[in-house]
Parts: sequence; structure tokens; C-alpha cells
Amino acid sequence: MFVYIDESGHTGKDSKNPDQPIFRYLAVASMYSIDLDSDGSFSSILAKNSISEIHGAENFDKIESFALDILDILEKNSISCFYSVIEKDFMVYAKLYDILFDNVENEGARFEAYQIREFRVLLLDNLIEITPVSVAHRFYEECLFAKSKADAVTVLKETCEIMLSRVHMLKDKTAITIISQAANWALNNPTELTTFHTRKIDRWTHLPHVASFLPLMNMLSNYSESKKSPIIRIMHDEQRQLEKVLVEIHKFSADPETPDILDLGENGKISLQMIKNTHFEIRDSSSSYGLQIADICLYLLGHEYDVEGKATQCPNTFRLIQYLREHVDPFELTYRLHCFELYMYNIFLNQN
Repeated sequence: MFVYIDESGHTGKDSKNPDQPIFRYLAVASMYSIDLDSDGSFSSILAKNSISEIHGAENFDKIESFALDILDILEKNSISCFYSVIEKDFMVYAKLYDILFDNVENEGARFEAYQIREFRVLLLDNLIEITPVSVAHRFYEECLFAKSKADAVTVLKETCEIMLSRVHMLKDKTAITIISQAANWALNNPTELTTFHTRKIDRWTHLPHVASFLPLMNMLSNYSESKKSPIIRIMHDEQRQLEKVLVEIHKFSADPETPDILDLGENGKISLQMIKNTHFEIRDSSSSYGLQIADICLYLLGHEYDVEGKATQCPNTFRLIQYLREHVDPFELTYRLHCFELYMYNIFLNQN
């Protein structure tokens, strides 16, 4: 099996960029090496459409003309996709919660608020209610990516002060107590929490790429096992800024010494069994048809409702998006999914 990975929405630590509110990752898994172009399918697409490379954003006006050719390639290569979507507004709240309510570091945080997912989801919703999103973004950008420990401490303390000044707005008295205890302890012991890293590579582990990468590896590992097809190579579209981070994460995932199953507690388990000893390569998409396929699939999934709305005008593109929808496994870190999870927990609590 060969895997090709592309991403969109990368804005570095600028989490509140209005033009890129969503980070997306897509892994395309093929039973054959797409790069070989053994039947000349890609060469034909490029020649017929007078393009040198297939790109969704750059070739959006020509997608309808080659959509069925792409569909044919996907079907011939038995391609499946693994899609990760991270909403940055929600991610910054999740990062804030993760720092403040880690009961291992924060002695004022309660065990159940961090280690039991049901309570974690309920309390996170309360945190979102009292914390302006601008405050969460500032914490993410200026505390977790601070260039000095003093700067990180300053932003952490100011964040806690804002939360404490607004916690009375909650109707849930238990939530008021739990949040106040954690925020007060952090305010008085800010250096005890791990918010500052001296190395840039460590600070960049807070980027959405990292939150997406292990779940992506988990889905690929499970898929590889289900198909009884080992992963030969994983290729990632060139991303010079993050190359070291991505290489390190894959190195950790592929290391035989890393457990086959990572137990992440309240965040579930990650299977890495089929990632062991895999080869990871970062390559320019111009030299990889597989990465170009990942690019066009990612572009279409990111615009799937636009394509659906133009199904009559663009029937070929609509057929292609239908195939992708039927062959994609998703991972989400979004407010929409949080609200659904919250709704289900509330039903459970009301029934008991």
C-alpha cells in the first residue's frame, strides 16, 4: 500500500487567520504506486487540459473536464481517503483546557475533569461559554508559542484572571467551583504548568498538524490491517517549515520501540501496528502524481457543498465527490462534533 498526504489551511501559529479558519489533512491510500503512471492516465490528463500539474485551487475551472479521468484513476487503484478536519477556533479552546485542567501538573484541577471524557466535554463547554474566543487565541499564540518563559507566564496569568472575572456568569455552581480552583492554582503557580518550550520544534507540536497526524496514522494502520496490505511508503507534500516536526512524529510512530497501541486516556487509543518501519518521505508534488491526486481530492472535499450545489452544471465533478464521500473516513476536532457529543452526554445524564 502507498500513502500520499496533503494539507490545507496551514497558517503557522496564526490561529485566528480569517481566510484559513479550518485546517485539513488528507491521506490517500492506494494499493498500487500512483506515481508510476503505468497506463499513462496522468500524462493524458495533462496533455488534454494543457496543464503541467494537477492542482485543485489552480485548476478549479478545468476540474469538470478531467473529473471522470481522476475518478477512473481512483477506481483502478482501489483508493480510499482518510480526512482530518480541525476548526482552529475550537482547537484553541481545547489547547487552553488541556493546559489548565491537566490534573498531573495543576494541583487545583480535579481528576474527573481531565481524565473522564464525559466530564471533560461538559466542563469544556462551560469554559467556552465564559472565555471570549479572542482570549483563547491569544493564549494559543502568545503563551504556547511565546519566545520567553516570562512572556508565557504573563499571558497565562492574564488568561486566568479573565476567566476568574467571568466565571460567575455560569449557572452551574459545580462548574464555577471546578474552573475557579484550577484557574486560581494556575494563577498562583504559573511556572508549574508546561506552557513554554525553548526549542521552536517543541513549540510547533501545538500546531494542528500534530493533532491530526497520529489520528491519521491510526486510521491508516487499521485500514492496512483490514486489507492485509502492508504500507510500503508514506509521502507528504513538501512543507519546509514543518519538515522536522513531521519527520519526528513519523519517526516516533514507526519506531519498533513505540507501543503498537498508544493509550491516550480520555482521547482513546491510537493503533500504530502497521506504521512500524514504514518509509516516510517529503516530496514536491510536481514530482508525484500521488500527491497531486491527494491535492485534488482534498480540494474537492473542502468544497463538497459547493460541488453539490452545482451538480447539474458539473455532473462529472459531482460523481467524483460522490465517490470520495463513499470512500473516506473522517476525523474531526470541531465545535460541531463537540456539540453533538455534548448533546449525547446530556441525554445519557437525563436518563440516569
